Amino acid sequence: MLTNLISMEKIVDNALQKASRVLMLISIPALLLSMYRNLIIDFLPFYQTALTLVWLGFLLGSTNKLNLIKIRLYLIVILFLALFLLTGFRNQSLIFVDVWLVIAGGLLAFRQSLRVIFVILAIFSVGLLFMINEQFIFPGVEYQVHLAIHGTALMLSFVLFHTIKIVVQNYQVIYEAQMSTNQKLIEENKKSFLRITESNETAEEERQRLKLSTFSLSSQISILEKVVKLANKNDDPKLLGHASTRIEQLHEDLLTYTSNGSYIYSNSETLSISELAFTIEQYLKPFKVILSDSTVISIQNSKILEAKFHFPVNFLRIICHHLMEYSLQNLNPETVSFEFQIAGNLVRNKQQIKMTCVMQPVKDISKPESLIFNKFMGNDQIHGEVNNHLKMIKTIVNKMSANMRSNLIEANFEYELLFWVDKYTDDTSLTPPPRIRDIFGFN
Repeated sequence: MLTNLISMEKIVDNALQKASRVLMLISIPALLLSMYRNLIIDFLPFYQTALTLVWLGFLLGSTNKLNLIKIRLYLIVILFLALFLLTGFRNQSLIFVDVWLVIAGGLLAFRQSLRVIFVILAIFSVGLLFMINEQFIFPGVEYQVHLAIHGTALMLSFVLFHTIKIVVQNYQVIYEAQMSTNQKLIEENKKSFLRITESNETAEEERQRLKLSTFSLSSQISILEKVVKLANKNDDPKLLGHASTRIEQLHEDLLTYTSNGSYIYSNSETLSISELAFTIEQYLKPFKVILSDSTVISIQNSKILEAKFHFPVNFLRIICHHLMEYSLQNLNPETVSFEFQIAGNLVRNKQQIKMTCVMQPVKDISKPESLIFNKFMGNDQIHGEVNNHLKMIKTIVNKMSANMRSNLIEANFEYELLFWVDKYTDDTSLTPPPRIRDIFGFN
């Protein structure tokens, strides 16, 4: 297995950062010399200002304090194209400065297609030709013929650009294949670790785990009993049907519990963000019915996102249930609002999802309440003299390898859950990783 495999984007960014630093340092004498010539001898302050801005651009590109990984390459390309125009116009020659054009095209080959590179280089070349009167022409050769020969010679640089494209594409294939392999190994190691942990748990830990599972089941049955009584009282067959469906789900959970001894299991479903929000909204319907006179519960579902992910729906349901129970005991909120959204960028078919639950308590909440929650979530131990709903939430958070914390924002109490999910894709076929020599484009 390959080790220390870095993405092509990171490799190029690190190389450009170092190259910018070298160019910035070695060009200082040339910059000082040009200042003397352009400000004292020829007096071209605007031209010198433009050159100084280019030098400052390389200084900016060499810094590692700013997160420029997305734009550093295009920044360096713009600087080289600016050098091409400035020095070409100053020397009245395209032939004398076309090296900047070739360097800019080579850098663009890391991100853009050959067609885009050709269009950009052609625009800058033709634009410069309209601004200058070429000074470097071989004696006895017509101007048009000279430019045609030189333009043909420059087209050979596309062999270099094409080679760069091949290297980038093949390395990307190797990188993605290796990351996919590493991801599977990590998942297998995680499952093995959980099995070892369960096999090594003491009798007391096993008893505590069974108590938590029983407590969770009892808590959900309790809320459903209230719904059934309310449905019979109001003669609401629709609400009664919803409660019956939930009782059937709990029955299935009990069957799973009797078969493998695990009540808390992950039931992944392929859903979009909006579909997940609707699923959680239906799951929290018993709370909305029972608390309709005191608490307003809402699920933010304004955005329709077509991308689908594999969500651990059963884990999320249990977290939401016990979060509601815990908050009703400690906060007595007037309003409760859940929202699911994407956090950050897609990383190797993995996407981080953020669930936020904002509650507006009836009375002001002190900050220690938030500190107690965060301290317990950051503690390695689950068992102890703590609210059972908190224990259940932490158990699920640990199984999801997620992070959860609370914040006190003005008069509102906010819970934030961050977890990773796999992005759904129709193409489930795995492409075998290419051989190392394939990165150079050999047949």
